Amino acid sequence: MFENVFNNGRTRKRQSSSSDNSPHFLRRNIVNDIGAHNMERDVVIKLGNGVESISRKMSLRDKATPSSISHNSSLKPHKRTVRGKFTIFVVAIIALVIIFWIVGTVFFHRASIIVEPITYTGSVDKVMTAVSQPSSETDVPFRTMAMSHTESTILKADGEEEVVSYAKGRIVIFNETSSQQRFREETRFKSSQGLIFKLPKGDGVSVPAGSSSRPGSIEVEVIAEKPGPDYNIGLSDFTIPGWDEINDARFKTQYARSKTSMSGGVLGTRPVVASGAKDSAVQELLEKSKKVLTEKIILEKPKDMFLPSSGMYYHNQEPAITTLDEQAKVELTVSVTAVIFQHDAFADALARLLSGDKVESDSQHFVLHNPDDIMVEFSPETNMSLRTFTDSALSPTSLRFRVTGYPLISKVVDVGALKKNLAGKRINEISEVLDSLIGIRRVVTHIKPIWQSHIPMILDDISVEIKYPKRTSQVAR
Repeated sequence: MFENVFNNGRTRKRQSSSSDNSPHFLRRNIVNDIGAHNMERDVVIKLGNGVESISRKMSLRDKATPSSISHNSSLKPHKRTVRGKFTIFVVAIIALVIIFWIVGTVFFHRASIIVEPITYTGSVDKVMTAVSQPSSETDVPFRTMAMSHTESTILKADGEEEVVSYAKGRIVIFNETSSQQRFREETRFKSSQGLIFKLPKGDGVSVPAGSSSRPGSIEVEVIAEKPGPDYNIGLSDFTIPGWDEINDARFKTQYARSKTSMSGGVLGTRPVVASGAKDSAVQELLEKSKKVLTEKIILEKPKDMFLPSSGMYYHNQEPAITTLDEQAKVELTVSVTAVIFQHDAFADALARLLSGDKVESDSQHFVLHNPDDIMVEFSPETNMSLRTFTDSALSPTSLRFRVTGYPLISKVVDVGALKKNLAGKRINEISEVLDSLIGIRRVVTHIKPIWQSHIPMILDDISVEIKYPKRTSQVAR
């Protein structure tokens, strides 16, 4: 009987001893491996057919070699390696989530707030009164603006004519006494150049009483005492020589100032212009002057004042025609008086009308979104006053007017106060804050990142959009 021995890849046969005849006999044979530095173990298994199978278990050298372990898939260290990698992966994912949460919370925490203010709208047809010096919160303040503009053009003269005409213009008479003063027709006024101008013939004028701080006043036309171009003068101060002649104290408390220059004085010849050409030129000059004056009023009007479309009154003097190298120069001076209202007070008054005086009183006013749709019609008495008192120093103390239209009014929202009140509040606390604020109907809040449940503490991280109805949307940061 022979046995196969596997040792270092070599196979050899040897005869088995007679003592190995029992079946399934296990024998261990230790063989010295020539040239090796360690020992090998061979396991010999006696098979039933008398042949022994000899296989190498593991050499001491292989035990120390990692490759000998990696070929055995049943070893436990491999399972530990897979489990360790999985643990590292889970820890990395958790760390990334934490970093993402911190970065989002610190650097990307924002709040966007959309505010819908309380709004009033409806039809209005009401007579109201505005005052120049308001004494209560419900008064509607007003003031007047006045300015003049001169345009000229050159026309072809059709000849010359002998003319004797008197210069004329407008002055404002002031009265600082506590009594009304009446001046009869042809009362004289002396300019700073010593020229005399008179009130025209008629019923005379009455100047309201006043004081040194706010004198009574009235605007009137005066005519030069003599014809000729010498009386064509610019703006000037005037005294009343009649009071000086009788040493009356009113000489110092009653006086006048130019409202326009004096023009139209001619003595001799002047060019003749065809009637049709003259009228057409004057109309063109009038339209140009109105356009210029309207633009100037709108530009110089204070931002907090409201100018109704029907609040401007124009008036012009007689055109002055002079000779210019055988041509005729036509010159026209146009003046305008504009009535302007304080915007907030005007909108508040309309809000009281639309709400039936149920508007809550606080420091925040209303805003009128469609001023161009509101018509303001002054009474006949007011119209006359506006054509007489033509600047803020001379305007009447009150004006009655009728306002009609369909105003759209909203409460003004204090964006700064809203931010301060909402900063740091949680979503469930916003309704409590809104209950303490007047004029806000609804608020929509968007907070980023999505896991945040409160509004940022930093005001710059809060944006507020005031959503006004129909007209516009205002963004404030």
